[in-house]
Amino acid sequence: MKRGKCARSWKPLQGAVVAMAIDPTSTLLATGSSSGIKVWDCVRHYCTHNLRPSGGLVGLLTFHPDPAHLTLFSSTAADTSIKVWDLKSSRCVSVMRGHVSAVTSVAFSKDQRFMISGGRDKVLHVWRLPHYSLHKTLPVFEAVEGLVILPESGESRRSGKKGPVDSLTVATAGDKGVIRVWDMVTGTMSHSLDPLPRPQSTSHQLGMTKEKDGEGEGEEEVPQVYTDLQFSGSRGELVGVTYDHSIIFYDVATFTRQKQLLGYCDEILDMRFLGGPAPRLAVATNSEQVKVLARGGSLDWQLLHGHSRVVLSIDAFVPPPPLRPLLVSSSKDHTVRVWGEEEEGSDGRSSEFICKGVGSGHTEAVGAVAFGRMSGSFVVSGSQDCTIKLWSLKPLSKWNKGEQPVKLPTKYTQLAHDKDINAMDVSPNDKLMVTGSQDKTAKLWNVSDGGLVGVLRGHRRGIWSVQFSPVDQCVLTASADTTLKLWAVNDCSCIKTFEGHTMSVLKAVFITRGMQIASSGSDGLVKIWNVRTNECVTTLDQHTEKVWSIASSEDGNWLASGGADSLICLWKDVTEKVVAEEQEARDRQILQEQELSNYLQQRDFVQAVGVAINLDQPFRVYTILSEVLDDGGEDGVFKDTLSALRPDQINSVLRYLTKWNMNAKYSKVAQTVLSYILRTHTLEQLMSYGDLHSILEGLIPYTERHFQRLSRLLQLSMFVDYTWQCMKLPDQPSAVSTTTSTALGAGLSKEPGKTSTEESFFGGAVSDVTVAAADSTTLDEGDLFVEDRAPDTELHLEHTTDSAGCEKSESEEVTDTEDSSGIEDSSVCHQGGEEQSDIQSGSDTIVVGEGKREVGESKRGRIKQKVKRQQFAKRGKEKEVGEEEEEEVEEEGLSRCRISRRGRLLQRRSLQRKMKLSGSRKHRTLIHT
Repeated sequence: MKRGKCARSWKPLQGAVVAMAIDPTSTLLATGSSSGIKVWDCVRHYCTHNLRPSGGLVGLLTFHPDPAHLTLFSSTAADTSIKVWDLKSSRCVSVMRGHVSAVTSVAFSKDQRFMISGGRDKVLHVWRLPHYSLHKTLPVFEAVEGLVILPESGESRRSGKKGPVDSLTVATAGDKGVIRVWDMVTGTMSHSLDPLPRPQSTSHQLGMTKEKDGEGEGEEEVPQVYTDLQFSGSRGELVGVTYDHSIIFYDVATFTRQKQLLGYCDEILDMRFLGGPAPRLAVATNSEQVKVLARGGSLDWQLLHGHSRVVLSIDAFVPPPPLRPLLVSSSKDHTVRVWGEEEEGSDGRSSEFICKGVGSGHTEAVGAVAFGRMSGSFVVSGSQDCTIKLWSLKPLSKWNKGEQPVKLPTKYTQLAHDKDINAMDVSPNDKLMVTGSQDKTAKLWNVSDGGLVGVLRGHRRGIWSVQFSPVDQCVLTASADTTLKLWAVNDCSCIKTFEGHTMSVLKAVFITRGMQIASSGSDGLVKIWNVRTNECVTTLDQHTEKVWSIASSEDGNWLASGGADSLICLWKDVTEKVVAEEQEARDRQILQEQELSNYLQQRDFVQAVGVAINLDQPFRVYTILSEVLDDGGEDGVFKDTLSALRPDQINSVLRYLTKWNMNAKYSKVAQTVLSYILRTHTLEQLMSYGDLHSILEGLIPYTERHFQRLSRLLQLSMFVDYTWQCMKLPDQPSAVSTTTSTALGAGLSKEPGKTSTEESFFGGAVSDVTVAAADSTTLDEGDLFVEDRAPDTELHLEHTTDSAGCEKSESEEVTDTEDSSGIEDSSVCHQGGEEQSDIQSGSDTIVVGEGKREVGESKRGRIKQKVKRQQFAKRGKEKEVGEEEEEEVEEEGLSRCRISRRGRLLQRRSLQRKMKLSGSRKHRTLIHT
C-alpha cells in the first residue's frame, strides 16, 4: 500500500468476486463468488481451503474476531441462513437460521459473546456465541444494507454492567437513506441522521430490491440508497457508502456530517469555477446531481439534488464580495434551476448551495445555459427544441430560507436555429448573446428584445462551443470540423482560424485575459493557443478519452478539464515561475562559466573539473583531463583531480566516459580515467553512484573494439621492425665460395674453377653473383660489377663481323614501358679466337631473371667505359672525382635506393662508375650477373 503497486494477484474462482473478508491477523483472505468460497494464504500465496456452500452466489463473508478461532461465517443470496465453517477441519459446524431474506451484514460485540445480523427482511437478530443460538429479534422497518456496533458510552463503562445485551449500540443503514442508532437493551432508536435525498430516477441505480406491500397489491422497486456502513475506531467516524459511489463521513459523538467524497463521477459534461483563492468547482456529471467542491480544497463535495434527469450544462455568476455566487443548471428534464449559496448549511457545513428558483417551459432537453455577465439579473437558455429563452431572476429576491424554489418568469422566447442548440454565451456588457447549433452556424442576438444581429457562417460541421472575448469585440467558436474560428462582432467576418486538433473540438475558452485560448476535443488533448500568432503554445495530454469541458478561473491561474474518462484535471499556470527559474539558471551558469575560466587561467584543474561537471559540459571535462595527462601523465595532478570528485560527479564522469569511448580519438583519455576509477573505488561504491549496469553496457563493446585495434597495430609494428632489419645492407660484400660456373645460354660452356656464388640482400631482393677468376687473380672491392635488372629485363648478345675481320657484339637491353632509361646499346669487339669460338655465330640471347647479376668479360667492360665517357663528353657534365669521394657518394645513394626502379638505375650507374675507376688496373675481372 505504501508504494501503490499490486504485490500479488490470484485467479480465485470462475465468476465475479462479490464478497471478501480478511482475518484479524491479516494473513488469510476469503473470497466468495457464484462457484463457492476460497481461502488464501496472503504470506505464502496459495489457496488453503475450497468450500462449497449451497444456495448460489455468496454475498456475505466474515471471520471470527478472535484469531484463536479459525471460524468463517458465510451466507448466500438464495439461502437465508448463516453457515459457520471450521477452517481447521474444513467443515460446516453450524447453520444459523432465522432470517427470511438475504443476510447482508453481521457484527460482533466487544466481548465476543454476541453476534448481530441484519438483512433485507427488515429485522436484526442477536445470536449467542459460541452456541450459535438466536437470543433476540429487533424490527427496524427498513431493509438493512449495513450495520456496525458502536463503542460503549461513558455511563455504561462506569456502571460495569455485564448483562446479556447491556451496552450494545448498533447503527444501521438501508434503503431509506437514513442512518439510525439502536439501543439493543430497550429495543428503541436513540438517534437518526438526516435522510439523504432519494433519487428521482432509476437510470443510474446500482441495486434494486423487490418487496410486496402488506395488502399484496404487487411488487415495487426500492432503491438502495446506502449500500454499506463501516466504523472507524481510530477516527471515531461512521462511514456510509451510497448507491452513486459517494462516501460520507459522520462524527459518532455529534452524529453530524463531516465530509463527502466522490467515488465515481462518470462522464464530466460541464464545469465552472465559483471564485475564491482555492480552486472551487461546480461539476455536471452524467447524473441528476450537481456536484460542488467545498472551500479550502479539502475534497469535500456537496451534491445538489433537484433535477430528475441528467444535468447537461451549468454556468456560474461570481459577484464581488460580500455577495455570494449563483449557479444555474439545465437538464434533460426540460427545466432550468438557479442555486444560491447560504452561509450555514443544515448539515453542519459552513456554507451550502440551495435551489432558489426553477424555470420550466422548454419542450426538449435544455443543452445550454448562461448568466448575464454584469449584474447576473437574467439567465438565457437554449434547448433541443431550437428555441432560446430569457429568464428573469428578480423573483429570487423574495425567496426565504426554508421555502420552496420560486418559479422564474420568461421575458421572451425566440426560435433561433434549425437544429439543436449546443452552446450559449452573453457579452461582457450584457447587450449581445451568441448561440451555437448543430446547423453549422452561430448567431448573434440582441439581449433586450431577442432580435437577430448577425449570422456567423464558415464551419463545415456543428458548433459545440461559443464564447465572447473578455477584451475584444470578437467571438470564439469551436466546431466538429476540428477548427476554431475567431469572428468580428461588427461585420460577422472570420478573423482567424486555428487548426491543430485531429478530431472534433468540443470546448474552447479564453484565458490569460483574452491573450490565449484553451481548447479541448474528442482526441483527448487540451491545447493552448496564442491569439496573436495562431500557434499552439503547448498541448496537455492527460486524458484518455474525449474532453467535454474546460473551465478557467477568474484570475487565470487555474484551468480545469474533464471528460468521458471520469477524470477532473486541475492545471496551474506556472509561466512566471518557469521564466524566473530560467533566468536564475542563466545567471548561475554565467557565474560558473566565469569561475571555470578563472580556474583554467590559474591552472587549478581540480576545481575546474568540478565546475565543468556541474555545468554538464562533457567536452570541457575531456579537454581539462587531456591537458592534465599531457602535462604530467597519470601521476600528480591527474590523481589529485580525480580523487577530489564527489560521488555524484564521479557518476557524471562515468556517463561521459561512455560517450568518449565511442570515438578512438578520445578513447585514450577515457580508458585512463576509467582505469583510475576502477582501481581506486570498490564495487559497492560504484554501485551506489548510479546505474552502473547501463554504464558498463556502453563501455564494454567499444573497449573490446579498441583492444582489438591496438593488438593489430602492435602486430604491424613488429612486422615493420622485422622488415627494416631485413632491408639493411651489409658493411662489406664478401665472396662465399668459388664454384663451377653455370652456362647462361645454350652457346656458353662451363669452365671449372672460374665461378663462385654469393647470396645477399640487395634492395629487398636476393641476388646470386657468379665470379670468374682470370689468371688466378682475386677481385678487389672495386672490381665487383653488379647490374640489377627489373623482372622483365632481357639481355641480347648479337655477334657480327666488321670489315677488319673482327667480330662485333652488340649488347641490347629490352625493358618494360615503365623504365625506358636503360643502358644504351654498345658494340663489343671480341679479339680472341678462343672467345670467338665459345660464342656461336648468329644472334644469341641470354635472359636474366629478377635479382640476378651478369658477369661480363674485361673487354666488354672496357668498351662500356668508353661509351660512358663519350656520353658524358657530349653532355658537358664530366667531372674529375677522386676514388674515395665517388665510393662515399655511391654508397650513400645505394642506401636510399630500396626496391624502386629509380634505385635500380642508381645502382647500375654506380657500378658502371666503379668499373670506370677500375679500368686502369692491371688485372681485370669479368662479372656476369
